[in-house]
Amino acid sequence: MNRRIKLVGSLAAVILVFYLAGFLPEYIRAHTLQGRVDQADLQLETCRVLDLSGMTFLETSLKNYGLASRYSSRWFNAAKALASQTKSAELRQALASGLARRDTITAQLARGDEAAYGSVQAAYQALLTYAVASQ
Repeated sequence: MNRRIKLVGSLAAVILVFYLAGFLPEYIRAHTLQGRVDQADLQLETCRVLDLSGMTFLETSLKNYGLASRYSSRWFNAAKALASQTKSAELRQALASGLARRDTITAQLARGDEAAYGSVQAAYQALLTYAVASQ
């Protein structure tokens, strides 16, 4: 009986070792891949914010203030969401530069004020500078 218990215990230990030998490498691989996916998601959202700010800048330069206003609304909402998610201080600072101008830009675009061009350009340039520097 005692020998049988030792045999079952040894067999359980061997099964556990084989299970861990198969599980741990896959767990490490999955954890690494999840980190890469998270990084790609952050880059995708950063590009989305950059695209929206670029479209706002383009429409402002073409004096299409209605379209620019719609793009700016989407831009600021996406920038706010990204700023709350990111751990990068540089990205947060670039986003804060645009978000600080949100009320001014929104008001200027609503009035059709040509001064909106300079405000949008400054915010867009801060994001673009970050994007170029981070590559």
